[in-house]
Amino acid sequence: MARRVALLCVVLPFLLSLAPPAGAATTAYRVRAYPGVGTFEGVTGDREPGSSGAFWFLQGGYDQKPAVVRMTPDGEVTTWALDSDPRTLFPFRVRRLSSTVLWALVYRQSEGASFLYRLDTATNAVQKVDVPFAATAMEVDPLSGAPVVMGAGRVARYVSSMSMFFIHDVPGFGRVASRPDASGRVFLASDDGSILAVKPSDGTLQRWSGASPTPAFSAIDVAADGTVWGLAGTAGKLVRFRPDTGERTSFPIPLSRYPADGGWVGLSATGPGVTLSSYLGPHFLAADASTLSGGVTDVLGAPETSQLTASQLPSGPFSLTATRTTSTVVPEERVVSLEEDGGKSLATVSGSPLNAHVWGRDGETLTGSRPMQWWRPLASGESFVTEAFLPVAVEVRPEHPTNNFLTEVTLTNLDASPSLTLSLKTSSAEYEVPVTLAAGATRVFPNVVQAFRDLGAPIPGGGATTAGTLRARFTNGRGAMQARVYTRFADSTVFPEGSTTGLAFGSVDPSTEPYVFRRSLNGLKNTSRYRTNLAVANLCGVEGSCPTLSLSAEFFDDATGQKVGEGDFQVPPREWRQLDAPLAGFAGATGERFSVVLTPYQAGTAAYDAYATVIDSQAQDGAFIRAASVGSASVLSVPVVTDACGATCFTSELALTNTSGRDAVADVTYTSVTGTTVTEALPLGNGQGVFWPSAVDHFRQLDPTKVPAGGDYGSVRVLFREFATGFASSRTTASNGTGLGFTGVDPYGERARRRKRIAGLVETPAYRTNLAVVHLGPTTSDAQATVKVRVSLADAAGNPVGTPLEKTLAPGQLHQWARVLSAGFGVSGSGYVATVERVEGPDAFEAYATVIDEVTQDPTFVRAE
Repeated sequence: MARRVALLCVVLPFLLSLAPPAGAATTAYRVRAYPGVGTFEGVTGDREPGSSGAFWFLQGGYDQKPAVVRMTPDGEVTTWALDSDPRTLFPFRVRRLSSTVLWALVYRQSEGASFLYRLDTATNAVQKVDVPFAATAMEVDPLSGAPVVMGAGRVARYVSSMSMFFIHDVPGFGRVASRPDASGRVFLASDDGSILAVKPSDGTLQRWSGASPTPAFSAIDVAADGTVWGLAGTAGKLVRFRPDTGERTSFPIPLSRYPADGGWVGLSATGPGVTLSSYLGPHFLAADASTLSGGVTDVLGAPETSQLTASQLPSGPFSLTATRTTSTVVPEERVVSLEEDGGKSLATVSGSPLNAHVWGRDGETLTGSRPMQWWRPLASGESFVTEAFLPVAVEVRPEHPTNNFLTEVTLTNLDASPSLTLSLKTSSAEYEVPVTLAAGATRVFPNVVQAFRDLGAPIPGGGATTAGTLRARFTNGRGAMQARVYTRFADSTVFPEGSTTGLAFGSVDPSTEPYVFRRSLNGLKNTSRYRTNLAVANLCGVEGSCPTLSLSAEFFDDATGQKVGEGDFQVPPREWRQLDAPLAGFAGATGERFSVVLTPYQAGTAAYDAYATVIDSQAQDGAFIRAASVGSASVLSVPVVTDACGATCFTSELALTNTSGRDAVADVTYTSVTGTTVTEALPLGNGQGVFWPSAVDHFRQLDPTKVPAGGDYGSVRVLFREFATGFASSRTTASNGTGLGFTGVDPYGERARRRKRIAGLVETPAYRTNLAVVHLGPTTSDAQATVKVRVSLADAAGNPVGTPLEKTLAPGQLHQWARVLSAGFGVSGSGYVATVERVEGPDAFEAYATVIDEVTQDPTFVRAE
């Protein structure tokens, strides 16, 4: 059976959980989601007045009927289908005229035409009006109540009593327009570097220009005080303009996705500032106007004012009757904590993209994803709780000299209250212990299961196996955990006594995970030497009841794209389940080139985390590979592959799988540490993949002049053509078989993250830590743009240590600081935390540490979060 993976739009994102530095402030939003209710990209809507006011928006899409939706905060949904003929349509705006009458603007791609609909919700009567040009924005004049449509260089007011459009041609205007201000002016995005405003009622046009051009806006809004906010996504700018004084201030914002639009789908002037949404990440950004920093201010000259002459064009309405239906959904709530950075607070969530910025006012925002999500900032002083979740912590055969597994956990309180709780949940019991840890501080538990016993938890000892999920709950702030599952050798049968091998992984924030549906991963092995286990943890992710997670696991041979077998998971709330060596149970599933797709039987039931461990039975060591959302990325970066030798030789294998649901071509580029590059155009059939036992040598064979003989290392970038998607992972092993795993990351999602952190750095006689930074490749029109990163260090108490390290990186370049604690900062010991910041440049970077056992030379990968 061929792999059946539904084709998903490239904008579907994967988790990019942000972690602020020690001591950084966070803000929190209560987010209410409406399962099963969604909208199409680009939609903006309206809301009835009052805290319980209903939301109004449009639904549409490919081969859909245009429909107006009214949704109350409690989940009562009423839908009016405006037209019976399904078409490919792009709904744009709904604006309320009164308590029962509204206007809606729809663009039908099949006809290349725009239409106005006037809906009377009391009678279901519809008046449909042909717009005489391709309108992409619509507002209601606050003075006359007439609908105003805008786009294609025109602004037109429709007078219903006359069935007439009054059309003004506006030089320099493209397609983006704001809502009206108090005087009825509408602000327009221009293509000539100026700021435009037109008053549709009388044709007054104002144009503000300055010594430097205003970047092209992809969205505009007007605050209640008349301040204009413009989103220049491609330039990475948020522009504030005060029409009364001409003051213009440009603030930097994170870039997100592709240069064509910056990835930001809209903004709202929300009272104290603005909120923005991006579909890649997806990112939700809130900016407090009073505390925004980094802005550049100038003053534009007095506006040039002119009078536009209106042309008239009749357009009589067609009478229709809307089909009305009602339903009820049960909202789901969670708290999402946002990192503060220079007056901007950024959250990155997973799953459904934020494909529309539907409404925003008074600090609240409705994002048009699937499901719709209503973001409300918590009131000042309102308490909230966040979680950090590790999918597994184990203690297995602790007394066995060579076949034991223990879990070391590094716990960091980023900015929360000092009192927190740790919960370990197994299949038979849940244990909870209190921990006190100051904000900014770190604590290391060498064996976290034993630490629970020491803190009073009645976990059975005597060699019994303990395995379960580990959850940290923080109050009024955030925290994170880093785990290392390891074997400690008590004799020298396998490795010298006292040495270790193991794997590492970081925690996830369940609040960012609820709406991921299908996940995949590759690099699975089943040979005489290697076995692969597959595990799933039910994170829950929303408040209230949490169901058992039911999902299927379909295994595929990447050489053919054919399914080789399947398994099932039934995972109770906040528990963990593992399939041990599932490939061994499938006929013919022998080799090193397998992948898996995980699919819940019901969408939106619970957040989950999934991973594979590839285990070398000779070295008693595993590599951790975390699953990602299927269809999440058309561009992937693997931060490092190597075949270099020092005291020990390391070799990186690489697996790449096409998850697009169709044939695809991937351009794969290796960037050597020397700066040279080798690119291969790689055709991949539906569901097929490649496996290179030595990735560096693969590129060396393609072009020996570009890849040094005798050992090299560098990064790999994968670009799928025509918005196809994939999954990439690598596994790096030492000559003795110990090793670690990497998962490819999406640079377009990553570049919104200016600051990352790595916990668990250590340097003792038993361990050393290397720290590396990587430029993930160009994500703007400047293919040669560099990034400059700065690494600072804090000790376990949160105190700064030493002088920060800095490095400027060219696209694809990797730099490593060996023995970063002693050689870079002049310290030793454990419990250190590194904060890595991009201080110059627009592109994404990755940072990671490798903690290496000095005896076994086993490297443990610790990715920056």
